[in-house]
Amino acid sequence: MPHNWPLGKFRLFVSHLSHYHAYASQLAGWLDGFGISSFIAHEAIEPSAEWQIEIESALSTADALVALLHPDFHTSKWCDQELGFVMGRGKPVLSVRLGADPHGFIGKYQGIPGLGRPEKEVADAIITALAGKSNSSRQIARVLAGKLSNCGWDDVRKFTKLAERIAVGGPQAGNILRAAISGNSDIRTENQLGAEAKLNTLATQWLSETD
Repeated sequence: MPHNWPLGKFRLFVSHLSHYHAYASQLAGWLDGFGISSFIAHEAIEPSAEWQIEIESALSTADALVALLHPDFHTSKWCDQELGFVMGRGKPVLSVRLGADPHGFIGKYQGIPGLGRPEKEVADAIITALAGKSNSSRQIARVLAGKLSNCGWDDVRKFTKLAERIAVGGPQAGNILRAAISGNSDIRTENQLGAEAKLNTLATQWLSETD
């Protein structure tokens, strides 16, 4: 049974040790608020599904992977294979240091500090990292632009701040953002941070880029 991701969201595979499932789920809840759908194997697979097919399907279609590096992560039979699978597809692979450091192929990349930090802060750091990577920023830009089309003024601030960190948005995201600015009155009335002007500048920039 193949994995079906929610439409219109960034697809993130969360590689983790099973006994840290609760932490992974809490992190996924914060990420979902930014339009990021997280695949967490021990939560996302229905009891009747063939678990290996489900995991392989999610790995084959994920936009990125984040590894939660709790102690003994490297001893897992599956976690390192998950990292290698997604890296082999040329997709971003991030790591969060939660008592262990990056190793193997991801050892040359600095992990996101996670030990002792609230899940919300770790989620913010993951999103910021994905927004800044050229091989994931376009997808993040499209998701953010879509969220801006119908969010309230408080989220306008949050999404605008993140949108300013996008490495490359691309014209598809630029068109979605233009429509959001035109259709969402909360963007036009959110004046404290000058959201409308900032988003118009971003839309113009993204429209000038190549997809």
